[in-house]
Amino acid sequence: MNNILLSNKIKIGSFICTIMVLYRHSLNYLAFFNSYEGFGYNKIVQGSMSVITEIAVPFFFMVSGFFFFKKTYNNRVEYMQMLRKKTKTLITPFVIWNIYGLLFIILYDINRLDKPLVSLIYDLCLSNWNGPLWYIRDLIILMIISPLYSWIYKINSKILYSFIIIVLFFIWMPVSSSLLSSESILFFFIGGILSKNINIVNHKTKKKILLVFILIWGVLSFNTYTNNNLLLHKLNILCGIVAFWGILDYITNNFQQKIIHLSKYSFIIYVMHAYIVKSIKNIVAYFYWGNEFVALLTYILLPIVTTILIIYISRLWIKIAPKFYYFATGNR
Repeated sequence: MNNILLSNKIKIGSFICTIMVLYRHSLNYLAFFNSYEGFGYNKIVQGSMSVITEIAVPFFFMVSGFFFFKKTYNNRVEYMQMLRKKTKTLITPFVIWNIYGLLFIILYDINRLDKPLVSLIYDLCLSNWNGPLWYIRDLIILMIISPLYSWIYKINSKILYSFIIIVLFFIWMPVSSSLLSSESILFFFIGGILSKNINIVNHKTKKKILLVFILIWGVLSFNTYTNNNLLLHKLNILCGIVAFWGILDYITNNFQQKIIHLSKYSFIIYVMHAYIVKSIKNIVAYFYWGNEFVALLTYILLPIVTTILIIYISRLWIKIAPKFYYFATGNR
């Protein structure tokens, strides 16, 4: 697989995973039923999709590690150049989109801001004003401590790689957004290893083997026992990532081109969606509280509606203020 095909495959995967994140945040048990537990067909559909979409953030960290470690940062000059670049591409958007979240907090619950300045700065650094930005927060930290990763890669020992992955696997807590989460550390590390072993990334899984992975992923995702067993939960996510990466090879060319065209909006969709999803979900639930069918329909359609809305906002923004748009998105 040449570089262009691989790049397109990653763009497609990243866009689909961005939509997966929207589905994760469209879960509406609490909004419609004032409950953290679903029931009936909502539990089947929303619950299962919540498990299936758990591959999204690990995929993002793997892709980030893969691209980041294609270059070396072995000396002070290279390291400082990298940090200056990441200030523009990560830190600046992180601050801007947290401030965007802050505007919604002022509308929703201004009392959350009734605290000392130090606490507000702490909330900003933890991305408490725009929850999904925890991914960018962890990515910034990972890149700051990247010399540690580079030192491990420089040793280039399969035994060391295996040992670290096994240790990180057992430490790993899925779906954790804690500061420098175990999920981010593990999958960023795996992404770096893959950047040094491109043959693994380029390998096309045979259809029969791929079907086995898809079947396992599907069965475990629709089984409520999976999330109650930590080891099974982790194995399902890994199986899902392998299945998902394999599925991308079999997407039709026509559909690929459509997604590649939309993939340039992946970042803006990711950073902007949370409060749009929350607002629409709560408005619909206000008028149709307790309605199972509307809850399910809202869950299915909300990510699609939100994606379309943000794309139109982005296109308008680029026309009106292109420089600020690219500044706010880290030149994406």
